[in-house]
Amino acid sequence: MPLPLLSIDDVFVLTPEGKLVYGLLLLEEGFVRYAGPRDGVGGLGERVFRIAGEGMWALPGFVDAHVHFREPGGTHKETIASGSRAAAHGGFTSVLMMANTVPPPDTPERVWEMRAVARRTAVVRTFVTAPVTRGQTGEVPVDFAALAAAGVRAFSDDGLPVLDPDVLREAFFASARLRLPVLLHEEDPSLSRGGVVHPSPWAKGRGLPTYPPEAEASLIGRDLALGAFVPGARIHLQHLSSRISVELVRRLRPLLARRGVHLTAEATPHHLVLTWEDVRRSADVAAGAERLPVATRPQDAKMNPPLREAEDRDALVRALREGVVDFVATDHAPHAPEEKALPLERAPFGILGLETAFPLLYTELVLRGRLSLGELVDRMSRIPARFLGIPGGELRAGVPADLVLVDPYLPRSVVPERLASKSRNSPFFGRLLRGWPVLTLVGGRVAYADSELFSRAVRDLLPDAHVVPPNVGAGREIGDGAEFAQGSVSS
Repeated sequence: MPLPLLSIDDVFVLTPEGKLVYGLLLLEEGFVRYAGPRDGVGGLGERVFRIAGEGMWALPGFVDAHVHFREPGGTHKETIASGSRAAAHGGFTSVLMMANTVPPPDTPERVWEMRAVARRTAVVRTFVTAPVTRGQTGEVPVDFAALAAAGVRAFSDDGLPVLDPDVLREAFFASARLRLPVLLHEEDPSLSRGGVVHPSPWAKGRGLPTYPPEAEASLIGRDLALGAFVPGARIHLQHLSSRISVELVRRLRPLLARRGVHLTAEATPHHLVLTWEDVRRSADVAAGAERLPVATRPQDAKMNPPLREAEDRDALVRALREGVVDFVATDHAPHAPEEKALPLERAPFGILGLETAFPLLYTELVLRGRLSLGELVDRMSRIPARFLGIPGGELRAGVPADLVLVDPYLPRSVVPERLASKSRNSPFFGRLLRGWPVLTLVGGRVAYADSELFSRAVRDLLPDAHVVPPNVGAGREIGDGAEFAQGSVSS
């Protein structure tokens, strides 16, 4: 029996042109039937379930091409279930899981196992990345074709660079044949040398090992030179951190394009907002020398690559606005509290990102006039969706009903108690942010509803078929993103 129409009224809909239009959304059988002004539709009849949008903004669901869900092998930090719920809390409807699990998905059988777990437990669309090398050892390439046939959407040894040029060239040739991207963690270990923070007088004074921007930029230069000789290769640079890296992308992309090589790049919310000074301040807070409503320990601001200077941060923001950096990716990297409690030199790299990404960037970039709302949403939705080769990224008739309502009005502080992730390693606790997601739908089904605004409306108005059941995945048609993907990654 067909589902009744779902109407979300009293919302401001973000159009594909980047404008907010007051009206409503009509969803039917998992797709958007209408998105626009109220006078654009006639009578809806009785078989309509309604949610009052309370004047919220309706945006296309966000897409994150860089998350770590730790399953298998690290489920004390995160699982596919908890990570997908964190994604839904953050307004993300599709995510690409990295391959640095234990064991990594380096065989078709392991890919199918991850997809089966996602099918059972995920509430958003999850996609699998396979490693470039077996066991992520950097030595023997995987069977790229077999893994592509098993449903992976990309290849990456993320967390580790691919240092062997012959292995990387083989990956680039496979990328060209299969039309799937190779995602590169650019770090020359002979230059990073176990460093944990950006070089600065503060780091030198504390005797901390440093990780200079040359470690990233030098390997970018080598890898793009190798890729220039492989027409059709799809090369993606992960988590850029420095202005020199941005300039390399800006200058080399036209050259690579003329040779038939497709180059893309991402930046994380933390590299777009924070600098190494935030690490210093959090260390002062932990030592009792300063009181700020931010991270209370520097370990929670430790990531790879490290936070750099204000000039680097500003260059990344400009590059994102100009399209030199293609999209935002969170690099969501949960860690257990006891791991992040280790001394700064020994604590693992990485922070949470999914649940704070949009409110952080809306508050720090949009409200400060550095990006428009349409530009930010485009770089968190349409462009990464196109990168993954999946439908979506805009609200119009005929697209999958993957969307989020955000509250642009009420400021809220980042607090651990509100997080859905299993981990708590965030440098943003105490920050007052606007633009919090309050309702997330995936395929027309509610994956997250803010307990203060929408949980009762969802419970009272919608049949079970419209809501992902608590503690249960959304099923094959949603949780396993490979069932959703159509065609290959587009250019």
